[in-house]
Amino acid sequence: MSEEKSAPLPVTILSGFLGSGKTTLLKRILNDAADSQRIAVLENELGNVPVDDVLLRENNPGQLDTLLGRSCCESRAEFIQLLEATAKVRDKFDRLVIESTGVAHPGMLAHALMGDADLRAQFRLDGIVTVVDALHFAAHVGEDGHAQEQVAYADVILLNKRDLVDDATLEALQAKLKTINGTAKCYVTQDANVPVDWVLNIGGFDLAKIESGVKGCSATDPNAPREKHDIQTVAFRAQDRFDFLKLREWMQSFLAEHADDVYRAKGVVALHGFEERMVFQGVHGQFQAGLTMSPTDDKEASRIIFIGRNLYRYGILEALAGCLASAKTK
Repeated sequence: MSEEKSAPLPVTILSGFLGSGKTTLLKRILNDAADSQRIAVLENELGNVPVDDVLLRENNPGQLDTLLGRSCCESRAEFIQLLEATAKVRDKFDRLVIESTGVAHPGMLAHALMGDADLRAQFRLDGIVTVVDALHFAAHVGEDGHAQEQVAYADVILLNKRDLVDDATLEALQAKLKTINGTAKCYVTQDANVPVDWVLNIGGFDLAKIESGVKGCSATDPNAPREKHDIQTVAFRAQDRFDFLKLREWMQSFLAEHADDVYRAKGVVALHGFEERMVFQGVHGQFQAGLTMSPTDDKEASRIIFIGRNLYRYGILEALAGCLASAKTK
């Protein structure tokens, strides 16, 4: 077996509420991807009749291999079994695209991929792409169906159906999406029409590319009232270096205690006594970190961001400040 074939298969998760345009995007990916690429597709059907599978095969004869199965919250074990089946034939493909059902929780899919050592050896999660229906998102957000979570986990957001809303509505939606997820790239689209390289090979879970995902990260006004049940983006920036042991101890404790509430965590931090900076990212309780030779002479040598629910902003910021090497020991 060649070294190239033994490399983990890159995985793209397509998320988004019912009718947002995920299948349209998937068809574009399959149509526009290089002819030499073979893409395996794992679809998440709500019903027993694979309608999307028929549509996609008609548009991509001979190119598409589809594994049908539910990947929503109710059947994590079944989803893992489907991934294991895909792993047995992964050398036949160049990429796996998982199109989740419109009410699926993308965190479950990501956690399943990252939380199983055998699957990590077979697959490499490249990123989560969420398609948002500009016309109907306001009606779904905050209700059942994980519309908010789908945005919170995203590395890339397509604000789709732009032609169905006016400019004021579009601007308000963009602002709302940024309060939910301050790090995702957001593209305004019609008919999910974007270049393939905007949604593939994005490196959302690649430590070497995490820094670009926290540069310019935003958060809601720290002085705004805390909404207990809303999804929040909490960003921390500092020029000072961190005490590695203090940061590691707090991070491990915090993520273990709040594993259900911390949807995404990303950061690049300067460490006292190290030339390299530490880069990390995580989903729920799954966490990975490494060192980068990236220079530390910028004004914000350290940037950390948490996206989740029920996050106590002031407590997080105070704890992180206490992990800086310059912080006085109480």
